[in-house]
Amino acid sequence: MRATDRGGLHGYDGGKKVPGVKRHLLVDTLGTVVTAYVSPASVNDRDGAVVLLARAGELSRRLRAC
Repeated sequence: MRATDRGGLHGYDGGKKVPGVKRHLLVDTLGTVVTAYVSPASVNDRDGAVVLLARAGELSRRLRAC
């Protein structure tokens, strides 16, 4: 899904060659969305994951990496 012309977050992903936004999702084992982060497409996936996991850590003390 591409961003609209109304403004807001937008960028260009050079790797995929598409403009728009990226949606980073953290889901549990059942597929339920725990937290989400929307960024411009120009944001690196690794940087988006850092922000997403930082937000998730603030929401839940029980969250841990396996």
